[in-house]
Amino acid sequence: MGGTYWLHNDTNPLAYMMRPNAPAGSEQSVSGMVVNRFYSPSFESGASLPAGTTTLHIYVSNTSPMNTMIGMGLYAGEGSYTLLGSKTGSIPGGTTTPSVQTFSFNTDGYSFSEGQRLKLEVYGNFGLTIYWDGQYADTRMIIP
Repeated sequence: MGGTYWLHNDTNPLAYMMRPNAPAGSEQSVSGMVVNRFYSPSFESGASLPAGTTTLHIYVSNTSPMNTMIGMGLYAGEGSYTLLGSKTGSIPGGTTTPSVQTFSFNTDGYSFSEGQRLKLEVYGNFGLTIYWDGQYADTRMIIP
């Protein structure tokens, strides 16, 4: 059940989704000191995720003149989630043109119960904007 998940905009049932297919459509973005949550589809009981390295390729811009913090965490579950791994980094100041940044971090393995899903949280400080869908279809997460 590992592989590549692209970030999508999807308003039903959740605002943002991670899908195993590249997105089409218009650009999506969100900016400034917020937590953005992306959810995978639900897994069947017995599906599992091995421990390993997760890599997030994400398009970002930073209108602040100073470096800006970005953080990410990968969780598994439903209702109550288990943190599998997390990472913080820095986006250079004045990067007003969106560019892809790559972050890798170790993640724990997990065995899913029926209906559980992965959740990716991405957050940042003032000035940071993340982009996905359409024009920024390379915004994706690769899990073991």
